[in-house]
Amino acid sequence: VAALLAAHCDVNAQDKSKGTPLHKAAENGHAEVVAALLAARGDVNAQDANKNTPMHNAAYNGHKGAVAALLAARGDANARDKHQWTPLHLAASEGHTEAVAALLA
Repeated sequence: VAALLAAHCDVNAQDKSKGTPLHKAAENGHAEVVAALLAARGDVNAQDANKNTPMHNAAYNGHKGAVAALLAARGDANARDKHQWTPLHLAASEGHTEAVAALLA
């Protein structure tokens, strides 16, 4: 990731479903990559084709560290996906109590 950022890659590039590198890092719980992408001006509130933000992805998968990093970067904890679910709804529905606690802090 550091090499790509040093080469000035587009940190907000989108795949076919409009997901960004930040969506993928958050989805997989890579808090250190989330932080690096945010430092490189990754869009903390980017929405994919389903209106999911990186926060939705982190919360759904229970990645407390990624949720915390996104919140610290002013990620919108109240963003709604195409089903009108917030990251809190997703974390709670999957039983991710630590992510729920981070979102409520």
